[in-house]
Amino acid sequence: MKIHQVFLQKIVYLLCLFLLFSCKLTTKQSIDEQTIHLDPGWNTISFYVCPVNDSINDVFKPVRSDLIQVEGYRGFRDGFYNPQKGVDLLTSLIPNYAYLVCMKDSGIINISGDSYLRDTIVLKSRILTTRNHRVGYFTIPGSDTISFHELEFKPKGKIHLIHDMKGGLYWDSLNINTIDKFIPGKSYFFMFHEDNIILTKSRKARSSKLIHSISTKDNNTNDLPDSWKQKEANPFFMVLAIPNHMDEVVDKSYIGAFTSDGFCSGFVKVDKETPYSILYVYADDFLEDQQMGFRSSDSIFLKRYDPKDSSTIDLEYQTLYSLNDILLFDDWETDFINYLEAK
Repeated sequence: MKIHQVFLQKIVYLLCLFLLFSCKLTTKQSIDEQTIHLDPGWNTISFYVCPVNDSINDVFKPVRSDLIQVEGYRGFRDGFYNPQKGVDLLTSLIPNYAYLVCMKDSGIINISGDSYLRDTIVLKSRILTTRNHRVGYFTIPGSDTISFHELEFKPKGKIHLIHDMKGGLYWDSLNINTIDKFIPGKSYFFMFHEDNIILTKSRKARSSKLIHSISTKDNNTNDLPDSWKQKEANPFFMVLAIPNHMDEVVDKSYIGAFTSDGFCSGFVKVDKETPYSILYVYADDFLEDQQMGFRSSDSIFLKRYDPKDSSTIDLEYQTLYSLNDILLFDDWETDFINYLEAK
């Protein structure tokens, strides 16, 4: 009898331990919240909360009436979701992976689920482009907004370029930085020297390098001809850095990039007080039937428009469009920056 009682007591004890351990496991999986604000046009976003239901239909249901398309940043290789056309080739959403979202109007989505926060993000090549650039859209570590100088790169000196969707640009070799902060829930385009670069929040803010201001696209385009006014651009582009000291670059004029059909797919307003004009040359938008941007190896024709006398001239230079590429001009000769050179 005593043997049975002892055996029963052990069974009860083990059962209590199992229930206690199960409760601890359950409480450890805390539910977290994430809110993502979407602007009209293209957005680059990421999720640091893994949705309880990761169905694309459910996550984007609140903005379905204004949603045009969702895709992984590698385009059709990652699949895409277009509710208006009944296309759903994205099976689920992956935390810390970058997505491109095109909207008719602004909207908000709220995600509930398990937190997927990481103290570090590792940059690994996701697209291989010309001259072996390593590029990709990546999120930032943590769930708090951090300043540019709080984001630490290891090893140092291996990041070529970072940009956001609002004209923010970090270009290491030109000592340019106009990015003030990184926002969780957004994703950012990185171009880097080698794989396995680690992003982490620094305990101590990094010292600032010499920072130049730059000329970028000006939202006030009242003095531009209609033929220069472009549709809301998509997130795929090539970057041209034009030194403002060149004679053809006139203060307060515009420099535009045109297709062979005469469509303007990128322009910049010149400010001679800054050393460079940064011209974003946008790719064709595959959501549109009409070609409205550049396709691979299309010729880029540069023009200058001066609103002072309403004159337009052709600049004596043209180059080829190459997605995710960046060029630095010097007297209208391009100096292809050697990104493979070790620093």
